Amino acid sequence: MTTKGAESEHPSVTLFRQYLRIRTVQPNPDYGAAIAFLEERAHQLGLSCQKVEVVPGYVITVLTWPGTNPTLPSILLNSHTDVVPVFKEHWHHDPFEAFKDSEGYIYARGAQDMKSVSIHAALPCTSLALLYPAHTALLYPAHRWRCSTPHTQRCSTLHIAGAALPRTHSAALPCTSLALLYPAHTALLYPAHRWRCSTPHTQRCSTLHIAGAALPRTHSAALPCTSLALLYPAHTALLYPAHRWRCSTPHTTLSLCSLRYLEAVRRLKSEGHRFPRTIHLTFVPGRSGLGRGIYEEGKESVLRGISYHIPDTFTDEEVGGHKGMELFVKRPEFQALRAGFALDEGLANPTDAFTVFYSERSPWCEYLEAVRRLKSEGHRFPRTIHLTFVPDEEVGGHKGMELFVKRPEFQALRAGFALDEGLANPTDAFTVFYSERSPWWIRVTSTGKPGHASRFIEDTAAEKLHKVISSILAFREKERQRLWANPHLKEGAVTSVNLTKLEGGVAYNVVPAAMSASFDFRVAPDVDMKAFEKQLQSWCQEAGEGVTFEFAQKFTEPRMTRTDDSDPWWAAFSGACKEMNLTLEPEIFPAATDSRYIRAVGIPALGFSPMNLTPVLLHDHNERLHEAVFLRGVDIYTRLISALASVPALPGES
Repeated sequence: MTTKGAESEHPSVTLFRQYLRIRTVQPNPDYGAAIAFLEERAHQLGLSCQKVEVVPGYVITVLTWPGTNPTLPSILLNSHTDVVPVFKEHWHHDPFEAFKDSEGYIYARGAQDMKSVSIHAALPCTSLALLYPAHTALLYPAHRWRCSTPHTQRCSTLHIAGAALPRTHSAALPCTSLALLYPAHTALLYPAHRWRCSTPHTQRCSTLHIAGAALPRTHSAALPCTSLALLYPAHTALLYPAHRWRCSTPHTTLSLCSLRYLEAVRRLKSEGHRFPRTIHLTFVPGRSGLGRGIYEEGKESVLRGISYHIPDTFTDEEVGGHKGMELFVKRPEFQALRAGFALDEGLANPTDAFTVFYSERSPWCEYLEAVRRLKSEGHRFPRTIHLTFVPDEEVGGHKGMELFVKRPEFQALRAGFALDEGLANPTDAFTVFYSERSPWWIRVTSTGKPGHASRFIEDTAAEKLHKVISSILAFREKERQRLWANPHLKEGAVTSVNLTKLEGGVAYNVVPAAMSASFDFRVAPDVDMKAFEKQLQSWCQEAGEGVTFEFAQKFTEPRMTRTDDSDPWWAAFSGACKEMNLTLEPEIFPAATDSRYIRAVGIPALGFSPMNLTPVLLHDHNERLHEAVFLRGVDIYTRLISALASVPALPGES
């Protein structure tokens, strides 16, 4: 059985932590592992996957869910795969271990920036998600169970098979809705919950109590096969010789896979049972060959009169099944089985309950999981949805999105609106970014007279560089005071600057002929770029001859996405947030993201990461995110994607 992580942990959290362990850290990110990860997710979701190599070794991965009206401009969901370097000595835990403490905080580089947006998994109530052992997540109000169906943040109901079950009091419900799944009931229904059957029974009916659940057990009761599934191991309490359950619904064949089912088949055959559906038993032997011995023994003692098949490909389930079931399901022999339902292995449960698994852990992007949920619920939207995963963002995006937006592959996406990363918010509100400051990375070089360090040499490189540094830091203080003096201003509305690097000198006793200082400016979008560049030139000239500056990065096309209700994109985004009772705080992003390249080609974009009640720790030591905040994010994205992809045709759109 291929499984990792604690059984008590939500599968989504386990997968998030697995993704965090992929070392896509600058300056040598493992992009290949990330791309393989995304390709597998695309395959599982049935999304097309396109890879665009903008420069050798730098690949943009594009996953696409086609809309019902491909003539409309699409929705672009963008994220980056790389993360910034770490100083491990300052971390409480290994930054690539994805350690989770007892309070639920996950420590890892990329937990906030931005693998929390790129990776996420959650499931709707109707899928019976958050199945922990004993299923406490569904019944404990403190867990704040989230679901994709429209109801309040703290759900008062539990949705099973389309039926809304009250969380805290008795209810009458048809047994066919409860599906009579013994393992699921023992885990879901606590003794305090007394469910009773509301289905009228014409025949004599007794009551079978399973962990507080009152379920009918009638002689010759006609119930759907999908409810009972003839599952002997799971239904020892239901299938007694005196009671003959039969299927009342027409569907295709039932496929079983487990050694215990052999005994079930033996019993049913010995009692003279015959069923309308064919039962296939497929066996996947492990590496030790024990499985082959088991079913060879079964051939002699149990399987007389039953056809069986031993595929030669079934040899590696414990290492992923890539040479086994993954190949077998594509073969005509598998298609010939015409399987309509299947059982496979599960896990032991240390409690009195039984655990039933309706899905398996597989890594999902936060965007991807929202798409998966929407697809599984049968949704289709007019607009095509593209999910782009880009490299190089943490070092400027020059080998990523900056080149991609200029390529015909990007033009072919016909993006009409985009979502990208945002920031955490320590308050109860959520921050949404409609613009961002322009990064200017500047290296100032000063040349002067060299000499012996014991002398008072005039016109040195250090003296002149000091003057430039003083001018720039004085400007920095002025902007900081302006921010602090106005409570309505946010950090993105002023220009920031920090001295990040000093270089020069060869020995303690030698005055260097040249020195340099590097600065990181983040220029506010309302600043006159040409005038600001002239100001930089003036500071250098005032310092003396031989002082120059050069750009390591310079972005001069700041754009603002509209945030008024007359804009249809903002109306859709903010409207969905209002329906979820989310408080939005529109701001200018203080740093830089790939959104600037998207906006620069005329596509409106918002930066949004649903992480409220969370300190801003991107690029910091001990970057972390609470699992509850992480789990809530997918619900928010599901609603947002649904709203944005449903925006009707706008004026001028074909």
